[in-house]
Amino acid sequence: MHSFIVVSKNKEAALNYVKVECKKNQIDKFDVALFTFQEAIGIEDIRNFQKKIYLKPIKSKEKAITIEAYNGITISAQNALLKILEEPPFNTIIYITIQ
Repeated sequence: MHSFIVVSKNKEAALNYVKVECKKNQIDKFDVALFTFQEAIGIEDIRNFQKKIYLKPIKSKEKAITIEAYNGITISAQNALLKILEEPPFNTIIYITIQ
């Protein structure tokens, strides 16, 4: 469906923006997922993300998935993520927040 990159100096401002956009699109809180990582995002993290992204929304017509990429992302994870971003599932909005 759609993929967005949200760039902000403040992590809270980026997450606030995503919340507002989810409300605008009438996405229920049960259909919003946040992926936060302590280290750089690796290929295993993206594989786990892929499993979640293809699930159907529970209460809304669409679901939103946010990836916090503040600590970086490995090259292999970038390649795997690119495939998803090029052709996201029909009912999914992907937000990637970076600083």
